[in-house]
Amino acid sequence: MFPFTMTIDDHDHLYFAGVGSRVTVWNTNGDFLWEFCRKHPDGFVRSIRVGRDGRIYIGALDILSHTVIDVYDAKGQYLSSFGHSYVTEKDADWRTESFVGGGSLDLLGDGRIAYSQQVPYRITLFSPAGESLISTDAGGKDFLLLSPEPDYTKKTFKMGLSGSSVQLICLGDRLLNCAIRTTKVKNCEKTQETLLTLYDDTLNLVARSVLEGYQIVEGSTRSTGCSSSRMTVMCPWRAECG
Repeated sequence: MFPFTMTIDDHDHLYFAGVGSRVTVWNTNGDFLWEFCRKHPDGFVRSIRVGRDGRIYIGALDILSHTVIDVYDAKGQYLSSFGHSYVTEKDADWRTESFVGGGSLDLLGDGRIAYSQQVPYRITLFSPAGESLISTDAGGKDFLLLSPEPDYTKKTFKMGLSGSSVQLICLGDRLLNCAIRTTKVKNCEKTQETLLTLYDDTLNLVARSVLEGYQIVEGSTRSTGCSSSRMTVMCPWRAECG
């Protein structure tokens, strides 16, 4: 059901995940290899990565425990969950959490997990065991603001996002986060902007840039141990924003 995200491991195996519980694995010839089911099938997977040890890291919100990252072994057996949704700090309705919760993750070369919360803006580093190490909102705090909750007592209500972080990419020992937003200007016209923030491996802000339109980070070349060997790929992204 709607493969929302994918990744590739060191053996050129492709991992697909999205809506529903299944995670499927294929080779680059398009041959199906195997699959497993997620422990927390509610919601959808926003990102998936495979570590050098074969462990599979899935960025997906669990609405009951409010965790945002699940870990599986190389055979698809569930190991643990960690990280917390923003509702642990804010009084938010579960329906709002299910819509805006979760985020994007990537893996640093030393095994640490970098996680970018969808909204509000926040980047967090976790140890390989899932311990929260450091967080920051530098460079993006004023770019992404959480929209007011709808009035859920009404028979109908409108839910939407004015902006969100959409992709986090590790570039050697640095992290590149990509966020987008839509703002209203005169005569109800809307402008679309992309925020790129670059951090070192201790989450110090290195650079920040705002681009016109949606320019989404799609990925980068495989690391060969030197950050200069990495190439970031950008592409225009179109979306209907309510």
